[in-house]
Amino acid sequence: MIDIELRPLLPATRPAPEEFLAATRESAAGLARWMPWYHADYGAEDVARWYAEAERMWQQRLAFPMAIVDSASGRFLGGVGLHDMLTYGK
Repeated sequence: MIDIELRPLLPATRPAPEEFLAATRESAAGLARWMPWYHADYGAEDVARWYAEAERMWQQRLAFPMAIVDSASGRFLGGVGLHDMLTYGK
């Protein structure tokens, strides 16, 4: 069993861009089918844009994208996020 942790996609806690890019390439078939942002030429510039967008979303509290990592090794396993949340009391 792998113990996992969630880490914010912020500069101090996000995976190296190369690690993120390798994961997208490994999951290309599934991503292309279900994720409209993924395309065959997805590359380093796309990762940089995503990281900048993730940081902006965290700062503005619009959404909370996170990396799923192996707690023991720190290896990047995937991603998850909270978004489209209702705001109560505003």
